[in-house]
Amino acid sequence: MNKSSEFEQIIKEKLNSFEYPYNNSSWKKFKNDIPGKNPFWGSAALISVVSIITIAIVWYFNTNEINNVICKNNQKVILNNNETETPDNNIVISNNKSQKVHKKEFIVKNVLSNNNTDEINNVQHNNFTINNVVPPFKSEIKKQVAPVASFVCDIYEGCQPLSVKFTPSEISDTIIYSWDFGDGIISTERTPSHTYLKSGNYSVLLMVKYYKSEPVISNLKQNVINVNELPVSNFVYQINGYSVNLVNQSENYQKNKWLFNDSTSTDENCSKNYYLNGKYIVKLVTTNNAGCSDTSSKVLEIKIKHPIFVASAFKPLTDGINSKIGPQILNEEDYYFEYEVFNKTGQNIYQAKGNNVDWDGKNKYTQQIADEDFYFYKLKVVDKYGNVDVIRGKFKLLK
Repeated sequence: MNKSSEFEQIIKEKLNSFEYPYNNSSWKKFKNDIPGKNPFWGSAALISVVSIITIAIVWYFNTNEINNVICKNNQKVILNNNETETPDNNIVISNNKSQKVHKKEFIVKNVLSNNNTDEINNVQHNNFTINNVVPPFKSEIKKQVAPVASFVCDIYEGCQPLSVKFTPSEISDTIIYSWDFGDGIISTERTPSHTYLKSGNYSVLLMVKYYKSEPVISNLKQNVINVNELPVSNFVYQINGYSVNLVNQSENYQKNKWLFNDSTSTDENCSKNYYLNGKYIVKLVTTNNAGCSDTSSKVLEIKIKHPIFVASAFKPLTDGINSKIGPQILNEEDYYFEYEVFNKTGQNIYQAKGNNVDWDGKNKYTQQIADEDFYFYKLKVVDKYGNVDVIRGKFKLLK
């Protein structure tokens, strides 16, 4: 049925329901006036009909446009003016009369009952019936919200000790955080950092909740952190003159590298020559298959011991090698000596410098062979690299 048919039906119903007030004298007068076609009564009838039609039109359009107020038994439902055309959605108001409103969808905003107003936000109702009592519109129950418990790490795998920073996906002052790092350590910081000292796989648990809500959300990431074991670097050494022998005693490694002050080596064991006295640092870096490295270092104190021999006795004025006494060494030309001899009283009776400094037994003051006795010497040795060594000892002069 279209709107024009509905309008005609409403006019018919209004006309049929119209009843002229009954009065005996008035009725007789009315009957008498009919044959004469009194213009007054004709005008009155016409005005009445026009009034009824006008009322019907106003009522029709007011009903059709739904002026957002439906009154039933002193109760009001306030409807949003926003209307959306939807098929076959009807509202039926039943109180001895029925009125169909076609193709309307209403967003119920407020329900007024007993002069009180309760607000219901954004609840849609389609095809509902009001029978003397406003239907109990169900409001959207606001569930208690909970924060998100997901998180990320700045690093997930590495060598011990491994420092990891944890960052939750939702950061707020209204959230309570509880972290369990899987190694017996917990934290309530918002974005904590934690250092894993031992190797292994660790599961991390994050629990979060809002201060003013009950739900607690947890997120357990299994074996999310992998801490790789370090190798153990270690070595020993032995000094032989200018040379140092180095022996690798490391564990859990696949490759190694020696670091010296002026060079490097990847040999398992190696030797290094040092020609100057002093202190030197040697480092050994070992690496395993996981890429983890460990470094050990030691300080080598180099003090060159020159292989110099001085006899314990000699006999002057005789033939043979024992007629003089002094330093004996191979490649004597590579050294510089300062040689002094003292008697028991501490008197210096002989002194010489150079490559050949042997003493023939004569006292430098008397130019005579010294008495048979024990004598003391001080020998300063300088090699070609500039290393200095001082040797002290005693020998016996024989006659």
